[in-house]
Amino acid sequence: VRVPLAADVVRGLINLRGAVLPIVDLASRLGFSASEVSDRHVIIVAQIGEQVVGLLVDAVSDILSVTDDVIQPCPDVASDTAKTFVRGLLAGLKF
Repeated sequence: VRVPLAADVVRGLINLRGAVLPIVDLASRLGFSASEVSDRHVIIVAQIGEQVVGLLVDAVSDILSVTDDVIQPCPDVASDTAKTFVRGLLAGLKF
């Protein structure tokens, strides 16, 4: 469902098992052009603080459950803008 007067990055709302989630186009939110939705696009459900949102992404290759202790800080080469979106990185994981 589209949301009138919502920010451009908000593609709409979905009802997921009784919970209404805003769907955010992650590409658009990161400054890229808005996604042209295809059958390959997926929605990742993420909890950010108390807010649960759906993130529209191009594709998913794997699903991982991680704990805070394996998240490494952003490297110093990351821009301040990138650091506002990325809390940390996963490195050295065996798949």
